[in-house]
Amino acid sequence: MATFSQGFLNALTRPSFGQGLFQLGQGIGQAPGMFTQQQKQEEQLSKLKTLPPLERAQYALQTAKTPQEINAAQQNIDRILESQRVAAERAAEEEREKMKIGVFKGMGNEYLDLYTIGVSEEEIVKRHREVGQQETKQSYGKVLGLPEDVVNALTMEQVIDRVEAQKTEEGKDNFVKFMKTTKGSITEENYEEAVELAVSANGVQGIQQINNMYKETLARQARAKNERLVDANISLKTEMQGTSFFGSPSLTRVKVALDENGNLTPESTAYLNKVATSAFIPAANINWPPTVTKPSSGTTSTPEGEDPNDPFVGSLDI
Repeated sequence: MATFSQGFLNALTRPSFGQGLFQLGQGIGQAPGMFTQQQKQEEQLSKLKTLPPLERAQYALQTAKTPQEINAAQQNIDRILESQRVAAERAAEEEREKMKIGVFKGMGNEYLDLYTIGVSEEEIVKRHREVGQQETKQSYGKVLGLPEDVVNALTMEQVIDRVEAQKTEEGKDNFVKFMKTTKGSITEENYEEAVELAVSANGVQGIQQINNMYKETLARQARAKNERLVDANISLKTEMQGTSFFGSPSLTRVKVALDENGNLTPESTAYLNKVATSAFIPAANINWPPTVTKPSSGTTSTPEGEDPNDPFVGSLDI
């Protein structure tokens, strides 16, 4: 039978020793709960670390207990919100700048160069408009079979009137026959004939009609060859502004085809040669034509037939 020393038996009768044993037992009993609480705190801290800064700051405000903690948490939230606002404005400005560059590339490399050296957007658009009017006049003059110097001596309205005068009933019949024969397929080979017949049937609107059909033919051919079709922002040689006035070519979005090397296909290049003055293909970062003559950075001339005091300079609308 086990025996205990008298000293041990005497210690059991002391209150301090009994209290110590009680506290020890109590601590041992509470240990699992304390461990669980610590584990929850660590899990909560781990989750907080994965939250965005604003949500962490808002949590800190919700759990703040003193005025100092509340004030510090609110100041942190204000700083984060201001930082987010500045970042959003910067991103929006970068997107606007990207869009502007895309617009100027679509106008032509020379206009992007002007923008790069600091020429105002209004001046760039004005120059593009002036060049576009000359391109339009010459394009319609070619349809009419007029020499370049004769076209230059005419106003835009005079050129348009002459094109409209080409419309005849016989022209309408011939255009219908052409459409039936070609099944509406416009290609590099029949483009000029199609334009001539369309003008004899519908005047200036006939050219727009043929350009649209050419665009659709190009897309169909590319799909049949499983070629990659991408967006191109182009300046058309002929683009109607209103019902009786042709201004600078607008940027028009069309589909062009790329080959396996990411270059324009011959058919797409031929299409652009026929209908466009310039183009930019964002997906391939291609400017067309590859080389152009840069416009003078000096003053611009007034297109023939226009008031030199006309205040209109156009708008990018971006």
